[in-house]
Amino acid sequence: MLTSITPLVDLGNAASLLESVPIGAHAVDSLAEGTLGVRRARENDTFVPFGETVAEAPDLGEIVYASGTTVRTRRFLWRQSELGKITPQTKDILYLLDGFSDRREDLERGRDLLAKYLTEVFHAQVKIGLITKDEPEFIF
Repeated sequence: MLTSITPLVDLGNAASLLESVPIGAHAVDSLAEGTLGVRRARENDTFVPFGETVAEAPDLGEIVYASGTTVRTRRFLWRQSELGKITPQTKDILYLLDGFSDRREDLERGRDLLAKYLTEVFHAQVKIGLITKDEPEFIF
């Protein structure tokens, strides 16, 4: 049995398990200038592991999701930061699904399942997108 975190995190975890794709959730209001990008870690980047208060430096060059110099997720979506975690007070959430082009159908099913339940159960306004090498940006 999975431990319940919050209903919105639980939904992301359920969709992740059902479609076998990694899904992470970030509080939008915690993003620097409302931006989040995928890039290689840089020298001045910091990362506060989930459940911790002390920052650490990610490995230079590793792939990260970052907002300014604050790394939000390392190891793709496997190590999420304490910063931007979802709480019962969180109002706006950015869900990220990671995968490669050969898993596109799985990613789309996971995305669509998540959007369906966010809309039907939580009555959320949902905007969906897909970032690829040909479409490298999603504005939310």
